[in-house]
Amino acid sequence: MSSSGFRKLWSVPIVTAEWNTEYEERSADWWELFVDLIIVAAATNVADTLKEDMSWHGLVWFCIVFSLFISGMNLYSQYTTRYLDTSLLNSFFLFLYLYGTAVMVVNANVEYARTFCVGMLIQRAAVFLMQGGVFVLLARAKKHASIECFILLTSMAAILIGRFIDTDRGYAVVLIFLAVWENFYFVFIILFVRIKHHELVPLNIDHFADRVGAMVMVVLGESIVSAIINYNKLSESQRTTEYYEAMALTLLLTYAVGLIYFSLQPPRDLHALRRHSYSGIGFLLLHMVLAISLLAMGVGIKFIIDAVINPDPEESYLSRDQVWLFFGSLGIALISMILIRVLHFWGRPSPHDPPLMKQIKSGWWGGFFILMWTPLLCGYFTLKASPDAVDPFTMLGLSVACVFGIGIIETIITHILVSMGQDSVVPVAARSPRSIRATSYGSAGDGPMACLLSDDEENVPTIEDVNLN
Repeated sequence: MSSSGFRKLWSVPIVTAEWNTEYEERSADWWELFVDLIIVAAATNVADTLKEDMSWHGLVWFCIVFSLFISGMNLYSQYTTRYLDTSLLNSFFLFLYLYGTAVMVVNANVEYARTFCVGMLIQRAAVFLMQGGVFVLLARAKKHASIECFILLTSMAAILIGRFIDTDRGYAVVLIFLAVWENFYFVFIILFVRIKHHELVPLNIDHFADRVGAMVMVVLGESIVSAIINYNKLSESQRTTEYYEAMALTLLLTYAVGLIYFSLQPPRDLHALRRHSYSGIGFLLLHMVLAISLLAMGVGIKFIIDAVINPDPEESYLSRDQVWLFFGSLGIALISMILIRVLHFWGRPSPHDPPLMKQIKSGWWGGFFILMWTPLLCGYFTLKASPDAVDPFTMLGLSVACVFGIGIIETIITHILVSMGQDSVVPVAARSPRSIRATSYGSAGDGPMACLLSDDEENVPTIEDVNLN
């Protein structure tokens, strides 16, 4: 069924958000959950490649391949958070996208790079057909869709060149190029493409934020899977109290990471995607770093669980590289989270805050910039104390103490702020009955693609600029 009734064979895509208008929140549709399920499999397979090869070569391959899964997901999200098309033709394009992604998943190992590129070609071609439909059928979005089609054509051309060269080195160069191009093409557009502001199609910010949040949960799910998926491989002697304790600590760690990420999520008016073009680009890139680091943390958890259930006492410890993988990835994930908050909230002081509240907020920022480095410090001092072999419960205990401790401290601070009357992240100006709630649709925001403004459109006021008090 479509939003207007029965499904059609083909239909004109509907723009889900427009400039200078308030739009309804939109939740994920069922077909997006199909995408999420395949990304779950992708996370598991890519994590296994790093577990099998912990060399620098294996780490680089891990980062490149998973960044390409993320960029492929973002390319589709750029479409589905702008347009709605439930026709049978679009469903066929989506099936091609899912099939291409599945081909990538089963060929995520470096020795299958050739077939991995075939899956990428199918996936990118499917999104190109979707954007091509917008270009042909929707005059409102023709110029925007032409930019997206150019991005996808460039990616597909690079893959075809790699297929023509057909050497390991050629595929490596192509994959590195695509990892850079598809995650940084917004910068190219800002520098070299001139398009009028009203010709761009804004993102549905709420929907896109949901998609990014789903990606974070999918990657966190790999850590949970790492802790509990071995049930069919466990003998009776391995189902010990230590195993269940390790499983509980792993679940607590991943739960605490989710608690920190999803706390203080900004409303639409304060979102980095609306704030400025570069904050939107930073939002996407930091989420790519966050997803890769959380998946690497999941690999670290695999090593921890393997050490816990290993019956050989000599093999029930973790090596130096495994310790740094776990604590390093956790530290990078937490640093990414605080930087994402910087993109949302930094430089938005409320003039109505009393001095004490300003001090609390300043302490919150300063304290968390320091606390986010604690996993890296834990890794350093743990290896100082035991450089050759580290107990898995030491690693789990320290990581849970760091992450859950940060969550508790943050909750205490926000509890104090609520008791002082600061019960929302929405600025006072936006809630005050004497204030104008100015939309920022005309400002440099609403998605990285919405930043290509002409000179006379760059200084439209946002909600921080308008206050009658």
